[in-house]
Amino acid sequence: MTSSSEILERALAHRPRAAALTEACRLLTPEEGISHLAIDRYGDVIVLQEFEPEPRLPLIEAMADFLRTRLGCQCVVLKTFLKDRTRLHLTFNRSVALPGKAPPTSLWIEENGLKFLIRPNEGFSTGLFLDQRDNRQFLKELVVPHMSVLNLFCYTGSFSVYCASAGATTTSVDIAKKALEWTKENFVENSIPVDGHTFLARHALDAMTGLKKQGRRFDLIIIDPPSFSRSKNGETFSLKRDYSALTALGRDLLSDAGHLYFSCNFSDYIERGLPPVGGLARCDSPNLPATPIDFDRGKPTFVGTLLKAQK
Repeated sequence: MTSSSEILERALAHRPRAAALTEACRLLTPEEGISHLAIDRYGDVIVLQEFEPEPRLPLIEAMADFLRTRLGCQCVVLKTFLKDRTRLHLTFNRSVALPGKAPPTSLWIEENGLKFLIRPNEGFSTGLFLDQRDNRQFLKELVVPHMSVLNLFCYTGSFSVYCASAGATTTSVDIAKKALEWTKENFVENSIPVDGHTFLARHALDAMTGLKKQGRRFDLIIIDPPSFSRSKNGETFSLKRDYSALTALGRDLLSDAGHLYFSCNFSDYIERGLPPVGGLARCDSPNLPATPIDFDRGKPTFVGTLLKAQK
């Protein structure tokens, strides 16, 4: 039987190029020998993601010890994910610091020459979805100065930062005000003035409807929604329910020569492909990047497509 240290050593050997390119990368996918476990590195902090209701603590602690010795990262955080979010209650800890050096509340990491704020103890996520790294760079390369970009479900605004750094004027939309404040921090750290960019704390569909009434059009629209979400005031978003409305509004807001990038982690769409969108066609060129090297040994974590208006 292969030991956890052998599995980790084999996984690390596959990733030297990813580690050289960025301070944040996936070290282990759940398909590389330890089911229901993923491991990410953010600078000097290791984050283990356990997709089991009860963490396998002896295994987790053994792997944390190995990574401390092998990589010299003394801060290790365990995040436990629940498919059944109704089990979230006061006694459930999403993030737990494992024995060793306490992780920082926040740290900055660099990706493709840009800096992003990571909060390793923050809920289920840390502030940056690593599997979209190459797509962020790809979309940045589509941008020309003064292009208008709409980033929906922007979370901490990583797509917005990439596009703004290339000269785009961005509109970032997220229902969570905290996420937009985080987005602004990322702008400022990258010496991008927040003035001239727009940050809307609204439900995506409401924001899109309002922008459509204003007659706004965008050269690039980024739609990267969750499969399901519920706001503090009880508003819900369901990708399965809202996909048609979301993509129709996206089509209406797109300029004639614009592009719409749509991606999601909804398992049904990953398996079967995204449903077609009336009035929009897939772009044959340019092609979206392949799966990042640090994710290519695992199952797809999202499905994405680049669309343009049909002539």
